[in-house]
Amino acid sequence: MADGSTGFDPARCEVFRFSGWDYAADDARIELHYRLVPDDIEFTETIRFPDPVHRPDHETMAPRIELLHLLAGVSYYKAACPPQIEIDRPPSPAVARLVETVYRNGLGEFAYCNELTDLRRRIVLPDGTGTIAPPSKGREGIVVPLGGGKDSLVSVDLLERAGRDFRLISVGSSKLIQAVAATIDRPHLRIDRRISPRLLELNRLGALNGHVPITAILAGVMLCAAPVYGFDTVVMSNERSADSANLVLDDGFQVNHQYSKTFAFEKDFSDLVQTRIDPAFRYFSLLRGHPELAISRYFAEHCRRFHGVFSSCNGNFRLDGAAGDRWCRDCPKCRFVFLMMAPFLPPGELTAIFGANLLDDAAQAAGYAELLGLAGSKPFECVGEIAESQAALGLLLEHPAWQDMAVVRQFSGQLAPQPAGSWLTGLGETAIPAGFRELVDALG
Repeated sequence: MADGSTGFDPARCEVFRFSGWDYAADDARIELHYRLVPDDIEFTETIRFPDPVHRPDHETMAPRIELLHLLAGVSYYKAACPPQIEIDRPPSPAVARLVETVYRNGLGEFAYCNELTDLRRRIVLPDGTGTIAPPSKGREGIVVPLGGGKDSLVSVDLLERAGRDFRLISVGSSKLIQAVAATIDRPHLRIDRRISPRLLELNRLGALNGHVPITAILAGVMLCAAPVYGFDTVVMSNERSADSANLVLDDGFQVNHQYSKTFAFEKDFSDLVQTRIDPAFRYFSLLRGHPELAISRYFAEHCRRFHGVFSSCNGNFRLDGAAGDRWCRDCPKCRFVFLMMAPFLPPGELTAIFGANLLDDAAQAAGYAELLGLAGSKPFECVGEIAESQAALGLLLEHPAWQDMAVVRQFSGQLAPQPAGSWLTGLGETAIPAGFRELVDALG
């Protein structure tokens, strides 16, 4: 596609090039540049930090932007997945190895769905010296990335109950996130991220497309935002089940839709940043050790003020707004969240939140069969472990208000009883720093 007027053939592309970045301190703006060769297709992604508290200099921002540039490039690399990667300013080996890991694991679902069996072998970044950050200046503050779903709202509630000072932070202009933030009496930092329009054009013309490790990109954005807004701690809300793969390939590779929410990514990213870029920067998940069932119980019982505004449905979520209703009521995420909350709320109350009773609709049975491990693999969505769904169903089978619902009845004889006790306590490995660990005691 030399002139952009005909279809796009990914196979024509031989090289993906990270062609530099620009930083304007005056208006707190970052531009990230990429190119596909030989068609010379250029992409520019723009990130702006409105109402900056500080305007850090180029030396402070350079190693942060270097890492963000590489992480955000995954959205553009996937358009063609060329066999060669070039970088105008090659990073240090440590940075290169982290980014390779993020691409290989974060594009696992994308490669599987597009039948790119050799993609992991193609992802090799050249090594250079990269840049080293200057000593970090005094900076202190907590931000909670807000996605509009229940998990980040549980983190908000735990921090509020502990009397901790914090700000909300989000990327994009989602109307859903704005509505949720309006119910929380905290400052809200809103970062503007503009995907290159050229990528959207290529997607229409035949580019390869699919899931990318978006949370890894957002981690890079948070790292760049820290000196602009004056914070040093990012409290994420990723739960234990993010570590659970959707499927395992013949060679043992784990395909995980939630790779960039895993404990492995959290540790790799934090370790690299603290050793090479900013020793004071903390990036961790407050909910890491807890399963979805425990988090859902807490949300159902203690976060009722959010029940009328939150949404965990990705089908109705867009970075530039929410499409119509808060719930599509026909996707794996809607089904899963409904199932997780059902043991802890009356049917009428939960139905009012979703606009329908998904467990009393026989048409939902096929979707629930996937969540329960009775058909196919675990859906490519941010859903919990199969055993966790089975445990939730076991609670409903013993619950007088839920046991006669159509979907519950349908699966009542197909699964062995699963004890729910272990799914209501925190048992997983975490990297929660001292001073925050006691906050999660309320989750069980």
